[in-house]
Amino acid sequence: MHKIKRGWLIASIFILIILISACQRTQISGKEINEEKIPAMNVISYDKDEVEVVIDDLAFLPAFIHIKPGTAVTWINKDNAEHTVAFNNRKIPSGITESDVIKEGGSYIQIFNEEGIYDYICGIHPFMKGGIIVGNPAEMNLMMEFADDTLAPKVFSISPDKGSVNGDEKIIIKGENFVSGTTVFFHHLFGKVTVLDSNTLEVITPEHYAAKIDVIITNPDGDHFTFSESFEFAEMGSKEIEPAQFMYDEKKTPHFTGSVPEHGSSVSSLKSISISFNYPIVKGSTIILYDLESNKIAEGAVTLTKLGLEISSVPALSKGIYKAAYHAIWLGGSYHDGEFYFNVV
Repeated sequence: MHKIKRGWLIASIFILIILISACQRTQISGKEINEEKIPAMNVISYDKDEVEVVIDDLAFLPAFIHIKPGTAVTWINKDNAEHTVAFNNRKIPSGITESDVIKEGGSYIQIFNEEGIYDYICGIHPFMKGGIIVGNPAEMNLMMEFADDTLAPKVFSISPDKGSVNGDEKIIIKGENFVSGTTVFFHHLFGKVTVLDSNTLEVITPEHYAAKIDVIITNPDGDHFTFSESFEFAEMGSKEIEPAQFMYDEKKTPHFTGSVPEHGSSVSSLKSISISFNYPIVKGSTIILYDLESNKIAEGAVTLTKLGLEISSVPALSKGIYKAAYHAIWLGGSYHDGEFYFNVV
């Protein structure tokens, strides 16, 4: 058993690591200290009876959670080092409890029945810190920094709803009441969010082990929406994306017969990009390759047969989704524009 026998030392550490970005004065055990507030959006709220906190890369993920009384919290050690969880209830700062040593792959469970605020650290690595808010204690508003009130976010769909454990993939979240600063949380990691409008989020997924997980969307004022088991991280090969599942729509021109690569396909390398027609086009027709930030990557021209467009030399492309946009001018002067998308894995 690895129990705390250094009461005052650990208590002092807790005093120094209380949750929290403005400062206020408070007294604990007769000592006056500085407390920093944390933005409400950084506290992950769970509406469930069981919650997991992952220990990885010398950090608790998520570091700060908000749960209801009676919730069981499980710390899972996915790090390559041993850890403990040593925590206290702010109402009783000297009453510190520490878990046994959690070995790599091991876990520790604690049920929080009493409403309050609990600070904790790793007893082996005291710089690792976290916090748990149970229920809605009166002191919660004093330790939290809330943004201007906004309508609570809602989520209707995530597309695609499955991605690689390697992360770095773009997904689209549809819903309502998204604002600047809205965050997207995948189980225990944040995604990189771009707010396209109040109904659309573009998110780059984090690296994550294989699992089907909750996705939590939070606005800066702390209001959140939990989309239960709505996204799956999986071991995925270079299997092509089915066109019907692809999130970007192809725009075809008249006389279109095909493209290389095909719309919605996944490729690991690419030497050329082409599109073919069943009716001749003329000089001035173009095909341009863009990334999804509208940066031009490469440009092509009309083929010798006049029945297609081709980018004959494509530079090395990093992983992601790309758009090939073309402008086809037909004999007689009429023209149409089209586009298709593909994924580089």
